[in-house]
Amino acid sequence: MSRYSADEIKHIRRSCDLTQREFADVFGISVKTLEAWEQGINTPGSAAARMLDLLRYDYGFAATIARQPLKEYDGAMVKAVRSNLGLPRELFALAIGVSETACGSWEQNRSRPNGPASRLLWLLEQEPDMLGLLMEKVW
Repeated sequence: MSRYSADEIKHIRRSCDLTQREFADVFGISVKTLEAWEQGINTPGSAAARMLDLLRYDYGFAATIARQPLKEYDGAMVKAVRSNLGLPRELFALAIGVSETACGSWEQNRSRPNGPASRLLWLLEQEPDMLGLLMEKVW
C-alpha cells in the first residue's frame, strides 16, 4: 500500500487543478481532514491512499468525481459491486484498500463504507476497468 507525504498529496491536488474543497469532495472528506493530510498532521487511510494511487495515474478524472454527490452504500449495494467485478471478498478488499473483515461488515450492514471507500465503490461501478489499475498496485 502506498504511503503519501504531505508534499505528495499537495502535488497531486495541484496537478488535478483542484481547490482544497474540490479535492476533499473527491474523497468524500472534510476540508479540515484534507488540510491535516497536507500539513502532515494525519495521513490518508488505506482506501484514500488507493484513490490517490488512481489520481496519480490520471489527474484528469478528479474533477468529474468531485462534482458527483457522495453515494451511500448499503450491504446489498457493496455486494453487487463486488459481484459485478467477479471478485471474491478477499481480492475485492485488497483492491480498495480495506480489510476483508471491513468488507464483510459492509455487506452484512454492520457498518458502512467511509467517504474514500464510497468513492472507490462508485468509481468501480462507473468504470470497472479501473479495477485493473487498482489490482496492479496490489501485486
